[in-house]
Amino acid sequence: SLATTNFNVELFDGLGNELFSGLFMGSNGHARGNIKIDSNWESGDYYIRVSTNWMNNFIENDASVSKIKLINSERLVDRPADKIGYDFQLLPEGGHLVSDTENTVGFKLVNAQGLGVTFDEGFVLDEAEKVVVAFSSNSLGMGKFDLTPLSGKEYRARVILKGGEEVSGVLPKINTKGLSIQVDNEQKDSLQLTLNTNRATLRTIKSQLYYLLVHQNQ
Repeated sequence: SLATTNFNVELFDGLGNELFSGLFMGSNGHARGNIKIDSNWESGDYYIRVSTNWMNNFIENDASVSKIKLINSERLVDRPADKIGYDFQLLPEGGHLVSDTENTVGFKLVNAQGLGVTFDEGFVLDEAEKVVVAFSSNSLGMGKFDLTPLSGKEYRARVILKGGEEVSGVLPKINTKGLSIQVDNEQKDSLQLTLNTNRATLRTIKSQLYYLLVHQNQ
């Protein structure tokens, strides 16, 4: 709401314990502030919850909750390398995967310190362990690949790190209907958007009116 001027901001640890609660002043739907991080907090997942006083009028919990990762560098210096985990995220560009049409999937691989992990060998495998797509990352452990998933199939991605260690992740559930959005912003003076769908979806939406919203800086 652009009329909101007071934002209640709370921070919780992974067990749900409240570590911070404050009131941030907002303007035009935005708020900015700082949360002091205690040096004794462990590295791990934490959660920021933002709400307004207006939300207290309703039974439903409409607060916005976001997961963040805090890294305490002092507690990671002597951490054994074999205990360092990885966070391998697979992110369909349109927000979801649509079967029987081309989708773009972004990915990000970071270690326990939150730093990107680069790799040269990545594969998407189907249920029969057949390689469907091969990909690699940039220097920050990020990148994207195109995939045309088949209805009723499951896929997973496997990455082989330079030391030979393997990291894998399961691709999100595949929807039988929907639109896939692909964005190409490599050109300096233009932006190319591609909307893909399958036959089942096209039969239900071909006569409907849709709007494309492009916005910048909120």
